[in-house]
Amino acid sequence: MIPGMGAVGLVVEEEDACAQRGMRGIARLLGSVLANSAYHGTRLDTEHIAEMMDRLVSQVEREHGLDRKQLAGQTVFVSHETYTPARGGSAAAEIKALRRTFGDRADEVVVANTKGYTGHPMGVGIEDAVAVKMLERETVPPIPNLQEPDPELGRLNLSRGGHYDVRYALRLAAGFGSQVTMTLMEKIPGGERIADRERHQAWPAEIAGRPDARLEVVNKTLRIHDEAAGLMEQHRNAGAAPAERQQPAVEPAVTEKRQQVVETGAKEQPPVTEPAAETTEEVTATTEPQVAGEEAGKPVEAAAAAVPGAEEVREKILAIVAEKTGYPPEMLELDLDLEADLGIDTVKQAEMFSEVRAAFGIPKQDDLKLSDYPTLGHIIEFALGKLGEAGGGAVTAAGAEEQVAGKTAGEEVTATTEPQVAGEEAGKPVEAAAAAVPGAEEVRE
Repeated sequence: MIPGMGAVGLVVEEEDACAQRGMRGIARLLGSVLANSAYHGTRLDTEHIAEMMDRLVSQVEREHGLDRKQLAGQTVFVSHETYTPARGGSAAAEIKALRRTFGDRADEVVVANTKGYTGHPMGVGIEDAVAVKMLERETVPPIPNLQEPDPELGRLNLSRGGHYDVRYALRLAAGFGSQVTMTLMEKIPGGERIADRERHQAWPAEIAGRPDARLEVVNKTLRIHDEAAGLMEQHRNAGAAPAERQQPAVEPAVTEKRQQVVETGAKEQPPVTEPAAETTEEVTATTEPQVAGEEAGKPVEAAAAAVPGAEEVREKILAIVAEKTGYPPEMLELDLDLEADLGIDTVKQAEMFSEVRAAFGIPKQDDLKLSDYPTLGHIIEFALGKLGEAGGGAVTAAGAEEQVAGKTAGEEVTATTEPQVAGEEAGKPVEAAAAAVPGAEEVRE
């Protein structure tokens, strides 16, 4: 089984099951106790805690033939202490339990605590994993911010950090309502975790049913490598390549208007009076960038090609989220809540937004609130909106002004340039401005 809390899970199995994989365990669980005295809603029952610790060690002595006097000098006590006042707090209860259990050898037990590093998480289980690692590495972290031991607690072997010759770990956790739980673990001696490499390599082949099976760790998940899954993923990515996407066709109305301008400019212009010649020259000069030769339409077409489509944005964002969470993209529904459904905390959400901005070249937004984007759908809408601002209106409007002013770059959308070339008629609606520009036939008459 895998007992776990908010952040930590420990694999607990029979020793022979571990040996079947060619592996060696880290620690052996010698005994545990879980009790509640119903003493008080918030205060600890120090007498009850001392009784439970003594009962646990007595049980281990009977079942494993150990002596608590020998245990004391080889034990690290992973305390629950939350830096509460000594009188009536967790420290007083735990030290009393140690002294009752180990007697005059209580000061030989190494006392460790990690809450000065992590604060007081609720149901996370950090100390359980740390206790196992202390045994595995024979290294105990120092008690953080320890400057002056409390004299009321008496002489204690408080950890200063570094190597300790510890073989046993006594772990205590307490909770409201006078709950208390303890475990006592023993280090399994040996070298590497993989004790039999040949057996370890044969194990995946047996459970997968194929001789070439091998293990891999992906997003902190141990699994058997699936070659077919990798090929399918490559196929999906290849099918979503931006280069294979067709660009949207030019709107019929715009195409028709461009053809009319081309035809007007192609007609032979007869001699006219001086004022009319000025008007004709103005019309020809402003319409040439829209249709002339090889330069026509290049800047706007390039900008349009640089702006990804909605489906491409969606797939890219889902790929980023999949990498962060370990979920396959096909399981990521757009209405899933980032924190509640996918377990992405605010720190990872900020990192994910940063990756999304980098992927699409979106500028940093200082006033952005993560709470405004609780689901995957919200993030996709955010990206599409920013891309629309940068690649749609900005390119069409601002780009058109620079192109007409320089009279070098072509403008694809004729309607946006006509108000700029109509002389005195500038600023009117597009239809009015277009009507105000005389065509070749009108100039001839």
